[in-house]
Amino acid sequence: MRKIVFTLLLGILSTLALTAHANGAETRFSSNFTDLTKDCKDALNEVGEGQDMPLKCRGYGGYYIYISYSAFASHITINPINGNDGID
Repeated sequence: MRKIVFTLLLGILSTLALTAHANGAETRFSSNFTDLTKDCKDALNEVGEGQDMPLKCRGYGGYYIYISYSAFASHITINPINGNDGID
């Protein structure tokens, strides 16, 4: 799971760096780490039988990480803390 999150964050940072470079801005890199074993909590009060509990994880810069599951995949989204995304 950490490999998935690392790959996702690396892709986001790469996109931001290329966008900044294209606009003539100086490229600066930084990183933050969300520990999925410590920085996450259950996102719902209860789930149906046979379902995995989705997680809501601490993020940075006004965002949080939401992880839900299907039969063969984990779905990771990055959402604004004060946004209207329908997740409590």
